Parts: sequence; C-alpha cells; structure tokens
Amino acid sequence: MKNTKEIILFYEKVPDFNLTDIAKEILDRYEYLGEPTIIPRNENNTFLVVFNKNSEFQIEINDKNVLIVMKHSYFNDLNSIVFDVVDTFEMFDTKFSRIGYISSNFESPLKIEKAKEKYLNVEEFKDVLELNLSWYRKINFRSSYINCWERVITDTVNFKDLLLQYDINTLVGEKVDIDMKFIKDFFKTSDDYIEKRIDF
Repeated sequence: MKNTKEIILFYEKVPDFNLTDIAKEILDRYEYLGEPTIIPRNENNTFLVVFNKNSEFQIEINDKNVLIVMKHSYFNDLNSIVFDVVDTFEMFDTKFSRIGYISSNFESPLKIEKAKEKYLNVEEFKDVLELNLSWYRKINFRSSYINCWERVITDTVNFKDLLLQYDINTLVGEKVDIDMKFIKDFFKTSDDYIEKRIDF
C-alpha cells in the first residue's frame, strides 16, 4: 500500500542535545532504521539527523522538529512509536509543545467519480479532468480544537488513485503537554475524523 502517515513533533525550545547520543538512542530502540546520516550543527545551530535506510519507517531530526514517516506496516504501532520518540527526547531534556499529523490515503481510482459528485456538484465542473481541492476546518478536541487541512487530489501523471490527505495539527502558539494520554487522544480524534471522511 502507498498510504503514509507523517508525524511532526515541534520542539518547545531550541534543542541542545548531542546529535550522536540522540542518534544512538534511537538506533538502540529501532535498529531496523539502519545507520543514520548526521550533518553536524553549524554556526546557525542548524543540523540534521536522517534515518532513511528503511523505506517503510523513517525519522528525520532537525533544529526545528522531529519528523516520523511510516507506511502501512507500522500504522498499528503509531501511538507507541510517537510516545517512544517523545520519551527518548525527554531523556535528553528536550520537550515538544506542538504536534502535526499528515495522513495520506490512496483510494481506488473508482472513487474519483464519487469524489467529483461529492465535492464538485455543480454544472460548471462536470468536465473537470483533475482535482486539487483543499479546505480548512476546526475539529473539536478536548476543551479546544485542532486544525485540519483536507485535500482531495488526482494526478494521473504521477498516480492513478484518488489521494485523500488530512493535515491535522495543534494550534500555533498553544503549548500542549505531549504525554501518552494526549498522544492517544490526538490520534483517536484525528483517525475517527479521517475514517468518517474517506467513507463515501
């Protein structure tokens, strides 16, 4: 399956952990990631640690955030992987204050006409060949809400499927405590919303 999930964890403040130590700890926990590429800190305090040897599960660590990318075979472990990564960074006195989640769902090409009927139910769009629709809404979450950008895309040059993509994240400027309960609630709320939206 081509479906992917991307999780972005944003640092609470500029991190100062040792890159080799953090890379070693992650590799100890996930040896199947393979050896990372490490680009050391420069004078601007930018850096990069990339675990990209495993095509199904990758982690990128930079000076702004940590990006986790996984394919279908790791979806069931999403909560525990994210919590484990958060825990790893806490060992190095690094906390996260914001989380983002992009779920890319490739659906059957047979759903393209259904998507047109659902989203382009206007005479003007009857002969549209490709779709690239995007809109923003808020999803209720705990006593606040989370952001959701929803995208419906066809692109016959690059893929034949219908791509339904959901970019869900906590609010900019709203500091959250990303613990196990938060992680479970965030992904449950997000995935429940996504499941309802892709069912047409």
